[in-house]
Amino acid sequence: MAVTLAIMVSVRAMVDTPVSLLTKLLQRLMRHSRRKHHSKSPYRSGFEERVAGVLTDAKVAFSYETLRLEYFKTCHYKPDFILPNGVILEVKGYFTASDRTKHKLVKECHPELDIRFVFQNAHNT
Repeated sequence: MAVTLAIMVSVRAMVDTPVSLLTKLLQRLMRHSRRKHHSKSPYRSGFEERVAGVLTDAKVAFSYETLRLEYFKTCHYKPDFILPNGVILEVKGYFTASDRTKHKLVKECHPELDIRFVFQNAHNT
C-alpha cells in the first residue's frame, strides 16, 4: 500500500488529474502486478511497462530512459603499507574483479600515487 501511495503522490505532483482517476488507475496497476513482461516491449521490466500504461491512461506526457546521468560512488581506500619514499604497497591474497575495479578508480583519481601490488601467490590473481 505504501508503494501505491508514493506513486499516487508522485503522479499527482506531475499532473492535474483528479485523485479518483489516479486511484483507480493505481488500483488496476497493483491488481495486475504479477503479469509477465513482454520481451518485445521497449521497457526493461513488467512493472515499468504497467506504470507507462497508467501514465498513458492518465494522459500524462512522458519519455522513457531518454536521459543518461553519470554518477560516482564516494568510497575510501586505505593502503596497506606506505614506505618512507612514498611507495604504497597493497598486499593481496586474491585479486578479485571488484579489487581491480577499485584500484583502477583509485589510480584514475590519484595518478600521482605509486601503488605496487604484492601477491601471496601468483596463481591466485
